[in-house]
Amino acid sequence: MDAAGYNTLGVTYKDQDNLTKAIESYEKAIELDPDYAQAYNNLGDIYFDQGNLTKAIENYEKAIELKPDYADAYNNLGYAYRDQGNLNKAIQMWEKTIELNPDDARVHYNLGLAYGKKKLYLNAVKCFERTIELNPDDSDAYSNLGLAYYKINDFTKAIECYKKSIELNPDNPRTYYGLGNSYIIRRHYPKAIECFDKAIEINPDYAKAYNNLGFIYCIQSPWQNHAKGIECYKKAARLGYKGAQIWLEKNGYDW
Repeated sequence: MDAAGYNTLGVTYKDQDNLTKAIESYEKAIELDPDYAQAYNNLGDIYFDQGNLTKAIENYEKAIELKPDYADAYNNLGYAYRDQGNLNKAIQMWEKTIELNPDDARVHYNLGLAYGKKKLYLNAVKCFERTIELNPDDSDAYSNLGLAYYKINDFTKAIECYKKSIELNPDNPRTYYGLGNSYIIRRHYPKAIECFDKAIEINPDYAKAYNNLGFIYCIQSPWQNHAKGIECYKKAARLGYKGAQIWLEKNGYDW
């Protein structure tokens, strides 16, 4: 059997979850053809799945060394660096992937998430907008675009994006939470309450949604709303939300 045959055999073993045999097959392919970039990339995938990021990175980098325009290897290397906690390197890899393959919506999306974590929100906006251009039905891209607009204080666009995300996927509690936060900024409190209630309906353990409901009720009158707000804060605290715990203790409430 030649190198390509062993590489194909490795793919078959991986599909069967026989990772030991898959590794042996890819290594045999590399032994027969030391310049076989795809075999290195496939070997990197197995080490990545096993959580061995060091060896995954080593193999992805070797694949790129052998094939400098290998977009999939750059993309995979981005995932490995991200999981290693090296967002700067992950961003570099995904930027290179897009340079080689500008029409991969998922890469634009992952790059947007990475920019968001680095608080580079304008960059994140561009990535999520490009994701949506390529995949107009991506509800998560709209939701994260809403968050990015929220972070740069463009609440009108944030609300528009969150609403579109909900239209595409009405079952994501995080999107209702983000929309509720945008309504708080606009002081549209009844709408914000509706959003947080919906988030909790979908996810009854959504501590931050309870916390923000508590905030709204406690800044409103009459007193009955304040009491309702305290109960929401207590629920958030019992679910482990530190902000609610601190607020209650500061204001003399047990939880």
